[in-house]
Amino acid sequence: MPRFDTFSCWIQVDGLPLPEYKVEFTPDGEGITCWIPSTAGKAFQVYFSDSERVLTTSTTIIVDGQHCGGQAIFSRYDSPYYPGVVVQSGAAVSEMTVRPFIFSQCMLVDDDYYLDRPSNVGQISVAIDEVRIHGFTQSKSFALSPPVVHERAKKGIVHGVQLGPQLIERRATVRSTPVRRITTFIFNYRLIGYLLDRFRNGQGKFSRRRLVSNCRPNARCFKQFQIKYSDSLRTRTTASTAIIDGVDCRGKILYSRSARPNQSSNFVIQKGVRASSMSRRALVFSKCQLVEDDKDTRTRGPPSTGEIKVFIDEVEVLQRSRKSKSVVLPSLQMSEKAKKGRVHGVKLGNTVALLSVPRKIHSVRRLCTFVFYYRPLEILMADGIILTTKSPKKSIGTSAKDFLDLTLEDKDDPASKTQGKLQSSMVSTQYHISCFLLLISTPLRLRTRPPQLRGLNYLQIQSLTSLSNWFYASRRVDVIIRPVTMRVTPSTHCSFNNQPLSFGLNAHQATVMPALASFSCSILVQGQPLPEYKVELSPDGQCVSCWIPSEAGKEFHIRYVDSIRALTTGTTTIIDGTKCSGKIIYSKAAKPRKKSHSATQIGIRASRGSRRALVFSNCELVEDDDGLHNTGHSIGQIQVVVDEIEVGHDCKMKKDIALPSLRINERAKKGVVHGVALGKEMPRHKAPRRTRNLRRLASFVFNYRPLAVLIAEGIVPSQTTNLKKDVTSGPDFIDLTSEDDVKYTLDAAHTGSNVRVQRRKIRLGDEVKRAAKKPSRTTRLRKLATFIFMYRPLGILLAMGIAPSPVGSDGSSAENAVDITQQDGDDSPLEPRDHIQSEQGEDEKQVLVRNFMVSKDFKFEHDVHAKEEGIDAKVSKLEERLIELRAVKMEGVDIESKERQRGFGMAQSKGGSLRSPIDIPDYMVKVEGAP
Repeated sequence: MPRFDTFSCWIQVDGLPLPEYKVEFTPDGEGITCWIPSTAGKAFQVYFSDSERVLTTSTTIIVDGQHCGGQAIFSRYDSPYYPGVVVQSGAAVSEMTVRPFIFSQCMLVDDDYYLDRPSNVGQISVAIDEVRIHGFTQSKSFALSPPVVHERAKKGIVHGVQLGPQLIERRATVRSTPVRRITTFIFNYRLIGYLLDRFRNGQGKFSRRRLVSNCRPNARCFKQFQIKYSDSLRTRTTASTAIIDGVDCRGKILYSRSARPNQSSNFVIQKGVRASSMSRRALVFSKCQLVEDDKDTRTRGPPSTGEIKVFIDEVEVLQRSRKSKSVVLPSLQMSEKAKKGRVHGVKLGNTVALLSVPRKIHSVRRLCTFVFYYRPLEILMADGIILTTKSPKKSIGTSAKDFLDLTLEDKDDPASKTQGKLQSSMVSTQYHISCFLLLISTPLRLRTRPPQLRGLNYLQIQSLTSLSNWFYASRRVDVIIRPVTMRVTPSTHCSFNNQPLSFGLNAHQATVMPALASFSCSILVQGQPLPEYKVELSPDGQCVSCWIPSEAGKEFHIRYVDSIRALTTGTTTIIDGTKCSGKIIYSKAAKPRKKSHSATQIGIRASRGSRRALVFSNCELVEDDDGLHNTGHSIGQIQVVVDEIEVGHDCKMKKDIALPSLRINERAKKGVVHGVALGKEMPRHKAPRRTRNLRRLASFVFNYRPLAVLIAEGIVPSQTTNLKKDVTSGPDFIDLTSEDDVKYTLDAAHTGSNVRVQRRKIRLGDEVKRAAKKPSRTTRLRKLATFIFMYRPLGILLAMGIAPSPVGSDGSSAENAVDITQQDGDDSPLEPRDHIQSEQGEDEKQVLVRNFMVSKDFKFEHDVHAKEEGIDAKVSKLEERLIELRAVKMEGVDIESKERQRGFGMAQSKGGSLRSPIDIPDYMVKVEGAP
């Protein structure tokens, strides 16, 4: 939704807000325009929100150029319990009835009367004004004329707005006087097809997906900011003076410990500049208006635009002063040729009443100066000041480009030669530091050898503030951190004063959730944090997500850490889409005696005096479609939101927290196997506290799945053994034995895209000694293949036509040969060899034909066909023949490898042949020389 300062406005249809496309600011910078899709016959409502309610405001809704009334929001000073969101569903007809807004089809005409007539059909305007309320009055009746558009002037306008039937809705109308116009929201509504075609044909710059994702950052330039100044020692009374775009603005006073011993805070925050002795105006980032006229000197812009200086002076506080100068910031008009990347400026926001009285001060001496250059994020990335991330899905620390090398001492670096000059320049300028990346502290004395900083990524630079504070408290020396060289290095370790710090691990490697500023979070099972995989940072830098392994039946805790405790913060835990209570960490100023920087959430509160543990549980899969509504997109996700809060008094339990059902439809599970259930009930003696959220600071998202699922999806690397080892050394092999005297085992190992096959011969009676192996624990990932062997007596197979027809008793050679065709496209059959003759001179018998087929996908098919001479031959004769063959000595086994061809092995003996075709890819097996 579009936002301007603390105000926001949106349009809802069927209870859902319409998406806004191409959100832009008006040329004067005082309004916001966007495009929304419309559907004929749909009723819509206009929502308006004021998150702060500092002023009493009123809306004026203009639909298709016609006034339709508005709503008022009282300030929190006039009405503390008045809601901050109002809705207008239609135009008022009387005090008790309204007619709703409905999108409808426009009437296209050819009358030239409507051609020259100005028409605002297709536009909804919401004007926000600061007003003074004088009382209540009778409501006016409003009506809309039917939307009529000329055929040649429609410009894609197909829909208009009409009023529906009357509805009963009681509404009070106030009598007010406008003070000033704050902003205006303009919604241009068209068909969704027209919007897509407009942006696709080059009239707009973005496609639909990019437009939705890029509309919100453009509106963030109108954001209020504050200047925070801290002094950890407070040995002297100091005051700050802010120079904003070259204009001197009064700052804040921070008293020393001797002057104010009861003051526990070590910092002050300047939220704006004084407009008078009893009021102040907020500071807001705003866009500069670019003009092409170079004659007016004012359009060139002041030289200090885009720069904020903060002077820190040691002062003496004098008596109070009733007089205060009003601050006027320079105009934001700037020449196109003189902007030099200065796109944003600072303007004054809303007026807020003040109770404190300004004091006169006398400056003793200048201590230090802080200089902040502000630019849009895109310009900082283009200038190389901030590292760019090409894809938001890229995990943290997976590339060497994510690291900044801030090395101060390097013999191979040319910057080390100028280190002495840089130090001398810092000493000559004294107490003046200007830095784009980070300003940690201002040194009053410089060290001769600054510490080395190696391998720090951009996120860790932001968290060095707490590290410098700890270093100062432990060593009692001043620390200066400034970028001397910026070089990309592949290092994954860094050290600060010989203390190792590890950042930037591999995306598939178990790592610790990185800290956002001074906040971090982790999931504990049996007191140990679960390993986090595939850690990713959101594009706005406010949310970190990762994947963790879950185990059914295990209780888990949520641990939240704030290493600095500069603010009183609280967490809100969202488990499987259900909002639950969290924990509170008080600031050092609120509770200075508290030493702990962490809080652990053991469970969720079940009643005022008890709580229930959180347990990973298995989901129940059902087949009926009724279970579809029980499956949400948030099942399998734990979200921890960190907010700056204000803590109130004790409160009662509002309602019992119930986690969603774990019954999931089989077709809608999408890899969700585990969920969170409530465990046993435990006593809880501490009463809940009432809190009020001030602002969002950070967010941590934990996606949990079983370890097997994470391995199957490639999030966690599999810990399987190396398959390139010798296949003869392993205890596992596939035994496809069909003979009693000789065993042939086929061992296959998959190496890359090839299949290595080794055939081994083991004589009967030989003892195969294998080392005892402990049974290994296996986890089934997915089904690869299934082998089914159906066995029947040979006579039944012959009668059913499954086995080949038997050979006739005449012994004709034409039917004795077995036609075996190769599989590689060669259709020529193999020539039959000499047949095996028995010692008693019996006729030729074909004893056994075996066909092994091994494919690269590990699919084995084993088909054994036996042919005998006569139909009345018995199985006992075959067994006698096999016993006779035991004494036959096989000689000369030759295994030759040939790539990309298939062959057949023939076992030959004296006076006969034992033919055994084997279909093996890329190999040929031959058995020759049998006596």
